[in-house]
Amino acid sequence: MPQISVIIPTYNVERYIDISLNTLLFQSFKDFEILCLDDCSTDNTLRIINRYTEFDPRVKIIPNTIKRGPEILREMGIKNAQSPYCVFVDADDFVSPFMLEKYLDNIKTNDSDFMYGASWRFNRKTRIQDNHMLLPQDVFLSCVHGNTFNAESTPDFFPFAMNSEFWGKIFKTEFIKDIKFQPDFVLQDISFCLKCFFKAKKISYLLEPLYVYNYQRENSFSAAYNEKWLNIFPIFDEMRETIENTGMFEKYKNAYINFKLSRIWLYLLGAEPECQKAFFEHTKATFAKENFSDYDFSILCNNQFYIPTLVLLNSDFNEFHARYFAGRKNLS
Repeated sequence: MPQISVIIPTYNVERYIDISLNTLLFQSFKDFEILCLDDCSTDNTLRIINRYTEFDPRVKIIPNTIKRGPEILREMGIKNAQSPYCVFVDADDFVSPFMLEKYLDNIKTNDSDFMYGASWRFNRKTRIQDNHMLLPQDVFLSCVHGNTFNAESTPDFFPFAMNSEFWGKIFKTEFIKDIKFQPDFVLQDISFCLKCFFKAKKISYLLEPLYVYNYQRENSFSAAYNEKWLNIFPIFDEMRETIENTGMFEKYKNAYINFKLSRIWLYLLGAEPECQKAFFEHTKATFAKENFSDYDFSILCNNQFYIPTLVLLNSDFNEFHARYFAGRKNLS
């Protein structure tokens, strides 16, 4: 049985999958499998992966006859994993040759449920690489107080300020095997990582960047928000339910509403013109359900989107559009 299952969803990544697989196959640590879950690629992706399976039995293909989306593929990868530990890699990213060795050593040494790792962000167009951590390292270390942490030991803003991608982490397979994903729902990485954060008894970390995230590949998801992004709204409900189920909502509620206000306004103001009205209506319905008196008023007033939200709740779309879409640079 291999020690690590590397789970890679693939879809039309013929230009990138080579470098991703090569950086994995030449790891200093050798005892792992690579599960490529293909989402009905129409280019040469499957042909390229098949070439790797011919000379390295660690590479395996799990094809699909129905397009499912990357989150469902990750869930399938967890179910098919033969290893006690899982690592997620995106098909267009690449990794340090020491990543798996150091990830495994960290999670075993600390006996943690999962390990949070630092990463680099690489822009293929500009060739610029920078650190992808949302929190400065000194702030991060001031929050964790030791080699491991959990939801009880960290400040309220911490889970919302951690990098929330699937990648850049290693998980105990048993720890994540029961987490479910919704098909075609965006932001599932945030919801997934939040579930892991509140479920974990021990989370370890490695601040050496060993994963390189490519954020400017061709055909990557647009920065503008189209109708698919309307699925963000139930994800915020799911996030709240996750926190409430731990009994720690009182501790985390102000950080949650801060995050919700800021994120939803980001998507609302970035909506494609043909989707602006739908985003407006969904945003209005979502915040109409919030009882803002439940939260710390000083925290709300420090959020630049709280007052605009009150205006939104008392506006129709035409009023809102004239006031905010015309001048949204002042809010972004």
